[in-house]
Amino acid sequence: MPVEKMLPFAAQVAACSCRALGARTGLPHLTDPRLSL
Repeated sequence: MPVEKMLPFAAQVAACSCRALGARTGLPHLTDPRLSL
């Protein structure tokens, strides 16, 4: 993944992971439609 896309992608993952409790339960999968690559 190019460096220019890493920060926006990380921000999207962080935003999606705030929707569930726990360290890993909220982490989205790459196929999650909320993550627009």
